[in-house]
Amino acid sequence: MSLQILYLAQSAGAGKITQTDGSLITLGVGYVVPELPALPAGLTFPRGRKPQWSNARRQSLAGTRSVNQLYFIPLYQWTITYSFLRVLASHPEWQTFLDFFNSLAAAQPFYYTDPLDNLATDQVFGVGDGTTTAFQLARRLVPGGFAEAIQSPLAPITVKDNGSPTTAFTLGNGGIVNFITPPAAGHTLSWSGTYRWLVRFDDDSADLSQMDSILYELKKITFSGEKL
Repeated sequence: MSLQILYLAQSAGAGKITQTDGSLITLGVGYVVPELPALPAGLTFPRGRKPQWSNARRQSLAGTRSVNQLYFIPLYQWTITYSFLRVLASHPEWQTFLDFFNSLAAAQPFYYTDPLDNLATDQVFGVGDGTTTAFQLARRLVPGGFAEAIQSPLAPITVKDNGSPTTAFTLGNGGIVNFITPPAAGHTLSWSGTYRWLVRFDDDSADLSQMDSILYELKKITFSGEKL
């Protein structure tokens, strides 16, 4: 199974998500996925990002072990810290975060832009075979490294067919690029653009501590990726 078909199979559940424009998707009836508010003043280090895989591990009576990989791509968990959130009319950071958290009931998905993992530049995402028209966007952190599906790109994106820019495609749900005609066999497909990550909060509560009359602290909040 080729890379692009493998990721397309993983994204088969994306039919429940409807594209509304180049940057937003709706989940269910009338729900528009929001983005984590930018509150950079109090956002501080350390920040965590943990790749999570799922494997079925078995050990025989003789002590030999077998591992069956259940995920084709990892899920990530992010941990961020706000050293302060101001409670001011001019800087309503505490109000903004609390409103965002409660509006999702800590349950609905939202977008997160990872400051170190949000940009694709001439990333290869497939090779034409003369028949296939649908390809999953992907990126590699190092040249020739592990290819990982990008399911929440921000339109517009730039696509090249064997190095030549093309507009003969549409960008579908879950980061699927649908070419009007199949790319020729052996043609390398690449893309450039920005992307985000679809995530949910891991916990049903947020531990906000009041530091003084106008400042709150949020020592840790975690959220994990969602597969489409």
